[in-house]
Amino acid sequence: MDSMWVSSLSENNSSTTFCLVDHPAMLTDILIERSISADCVSLSGSRIPQLLASLTAFVRHVREARSDIDALSRELHSLQTVLELLREDADLFPAELVERTAVVVKHCSSVVEKIDVSISALDDTGRSKQEKRGAWLDTGVEEMAGFRTALEAHRLALGLAVDLVGVYVYVSFTYLHTYILTAWRSCDIYYKAGPRPDR
Repeated sequence: MDSMWVSSLSENNSSTTFCLVDHPAMLTDILIERSISADCVSLSGSRIPQLLASLTAFVRHVREARSDIDALSRELHSLQTVLELLREDADLFPAELVERTAVVVKHCSSVVEKIDVSISALDDTGRSKQEKRGAWLDTGVEEMAGFRTALEAHRLALGLAVDLVGVYVYVSFTYLHTYILTAWRSCDIYYKAGPRPDR
C-alpha cells in the first residue's frame, strides 16, 4: 500500500474510502511489515555478504580461526536464507506475529553489527599477523562463539515464524475453501428444493 488512503466496497457495493491514519492498528501493522521487509533486504542483500567477506579475509591472516569462523559463516548463510523467505512472506504475517518478528529481526541486525565491529578490530590493518593471532586467542574465540549462539537462537525463532506463516496461510485457505463449498451446497439445496409455498 503506497497510499495512506484505501478504497473498499461497503455492503451495498458502493465504493468507500478511508484514511489509514484513522485506523492506527492497521497503519502500525503495515509500517512494521515494511520495516521487516526493509531490514531483511538490508541484512540478506548487503550486510551479511559483506560480513562474510570480512570473515574470510580474517581467516587468511589468522589460520587458527578457520574452524570457528566457518561455523559462524554457516550460521550467517542459514540466517540469510531465512531472511530472504521472511521478506517474501512479510505481507502474509498475521497481526499477532508481525510485531514480535520485527523485534527478532532488529536483534539479528544488532548481532550482525557487533560481529562486524569485532572482526574489524581483530583484523585491524595496524596489527601484525602475530598480534591478530594473539587477539583472536585472547578474546576473539569467545566473542565469536557467543555471536554464533545468538544468531542460531534468532535464526530458529525466525524459521519458526516462517513455518507458522505457512501453516496460517494453509489453514486460512482451507477454512475459506470449506466455507465457500458449504455456502455453494446450501444454495444448491435451496434451488433444488424450489420456492416454498406461501402459508
